[in-house]
Amino acid sequence: MAFGPVNVPGADDKELQAAKAAAENAIKALANHEKADNPHGITAAGIGAASGSHSHSFESLSGKVFHAGTTAPDNTGLLWIDTTANTGGLKYHNGSAWVHVPVSST
Repeated sequence: MAFGPVNVPGADDKELQAAKAAAENAIKALANHEKADNPHGITAAGIGAASGSHSHSFESLSGKVFHAGTTAPDNTGLLWIDTTANTGGLKYHNGSAWVHVPVSST
């Protein structure tokens, strides 16, 4: 009794070769993707982070890094501890609005 594509109904060598070629192409694409520097074009601004060329530093804030209160600080370079009940939290200015600092837990 023979085994393999001979006994598989509807299978022929062309279908098997096409499946093999598709698998090999997928492996090559994955290898190229892993070697790429930034394959999805993610930017610092796209994830809410300051770019490498942002114009302020902690030293330029004269030692003040945080502002706490229910109203946002005028200095958008500070981190804001919003003490408003239910909606408060740690916030930063993303260039156009005050937004919550993302929080992660594991």
